[in-house]
Amino acid sequence: MIVIRDLSVSYGSTRHGRFAVRGVSFSFGTGISFGLSGQSGSGKSTVLHSIAGLIGHWEGTIEIDEQLQYRKRKPTFYRHVQLLFQDSNSALHPRHMVETSLAEPAIIHNLEDVDLRVGAALENVGLEDNIRYRYPHQLSGGQRQRVALARALILEPKVLLLDEPTAGLDMLAQAGIIKLLNDLRHRNNLSYLLVSHDIAVITELCDWVGIMQSGHLVDVQRTARLLAGVNGLAPYTQKLVDAASSYISSHAGTKSSVL
Repeated sequence: MIVIRDLSVSYGSTRHGRFAVRGVSFSFGTGISFGLSGQSGSGKSTVLHSIAGLIGHWEGTIEIDEQLQYRKRKPTFYRHVQLLFQDSNSALHPRHMVETSLAEPAIIHNLEDVDLRVGAALENVGLEDNIRYRYPHQLSGGQRQRVALARALILEPKVLLLDEPTAGLDMLAQAGIIKLLNDLRHRNNLSYLLVSHDIAVITELCDWVGIMQSGHLVDVQRTARLLAGVNGLAPYTQKLVDAASSYISSHAGTKSSVL
């Protein structure tokens, strides 16, 4: 279970600094996918990066599987929680073969059977084993994102933090990544915290969505409610839904079982 209470992040001094995130609270259980959506600069990625341990100057409470998290994380944290970056190139060294990039986290954490783990990780994300001998520039955008996902999964984490996982991909590659992420979550009982400005992606991948605006969490809804076109949404939530109305209308009822 992930519990976030009164999370605030500011840049500069507490008195004179600018708050990027202020008083954000939400929680969700094991095996659930929770999305954060909102316009660029709304604070959603700042929340994600604070939970991932990339930002140290936060206040509030971050709790994962009943373990309080502090600004400096223990190495064991990264066995259980992994971040998939928006840009897959951030996770893949351009001069390292895929095999080296995948093996690195397993070696750092002193895991055995590294070669077997690399092969299993590639299979897990739907890639052929010979991909391990290629460099990032030899892969398509969708393949690079799958490799980055394999790198995150090689430690067998319980929680994946997903930062705009379909950004920059063509429609076919996006559909493939969305299907893969859904399959992996249900197969491995993973918990996802996913950030996307695209409410359509959120409705495909998440059970719940939190709407961020100007550093505040202004609404939390089941994504099934968005797909069902119910009334009574917060004004800003309705604005985001209206912007993706054609997509949402075509998928109405697909998550009615969780209403």
